[in-house]
Amino acid sequence: MSASRGDEATILFADIGSSVRLYQDVGDVAGHRFVSESLERMANAIASEGGSLLRTVGDASLARFEQPDAAVRAAIAIQLAHQSSPLSVRVGFHCGPVIEDKGDVYGNAVNIAARIASFARVNEITTSGGTVHRLGKEYKTSATLLKQSSSRGNEEDIDIFRIDWQADREAATRIATRVASSTELNAASIVQQLEITFNGQLWVLGSARTVLNIGRTELSDVCVVSDRASREHALLEYRNGQFTLTDTSTNGTFIRKDGQPVYAVQRESVILDGRGAIGVGIEPTDPTALLACNDSGEADDAAAATLRFSVEFA
Repeated sequence: MSASRGDEATILFADIGSSVRLYQDVGDVAGHRFVSESLERMANAIASEGGSLLRTVGDASLARFEQPDAAVRAAIAIQLAHQSSPLSVRVGFHCGPVIEDKGDVYGNAVNIAARIASFARVNEITTSGGTVHRLGKEYKTSATLLKQSSSRGNEEDIDIFRIDWQADREAATRIATRVASSTELNAASIVQQLEITFNGQLWVLGSARTVLNIGRTELSDVCVVSDRASREHALLEYRNGQFTLTDTSTNGTFIRKDGQPVYAVQRESVILDGRGAIGVGIEPTDPTALLACNDSGEADDAAAATLRFSVEFA
């Protein structure tokens, strides 16, 4: 079959982002099984939205869709399918002309899709500005600009958007908190719980509740009313006996563990352990001296955006 030029398609890359650590934690046999299950979940999600799985390379899948809306639905299905998995996935897609040859696709659109996917963090979906304009209203309104082109007129500079796939929090949480399989439970070495306190309220993460959202809107599980907080600022997750904080904000998240210096997290994931404070878009007040803040605006802002955390054995 000869190559066909100029056909427009939406190209999607889905890549496992935490398989190396999994192999270290559970060994080669169990790790390979989890990766195989992850790729199968991707394939099922792609097929469910009418996409074509073109190939898998290592821990990544490449797929083709006729319409970008179908790619969004498949990307969301992929993320939801991994909420009960010890593995996390990053997904990116881009719409443009491709060369089709012998059941595969080539061209700059494929390269752009791969680049966009590499920009995503685990548990994220990213796409290009040009693709956002082609989306239906439902998905277009869920797109948030992450990176704007730095030099106009350069085709290699691409506006990158994040698709906020967790807008339907109730459905996402139902899937995220469903009972894990016996193999997934065996992968967890320690059962713990994470306690978050803020404004006199307490939230507990563990086997019963595995996801907690922090943000500026009332839809957030933990609503932080601060100009420094993003609408969807950070995500706390319980997986494999560990708690991770994933920052998705503009101003970053700051963590101060008791007895340690503060450190910033921006568009990356870190493991939470011990005790300390989380600053939403601003450095937190010292968790051992919250009541000793002075009257300056900076201290007040920090106190208003400071969460306490504690990881304990359940």
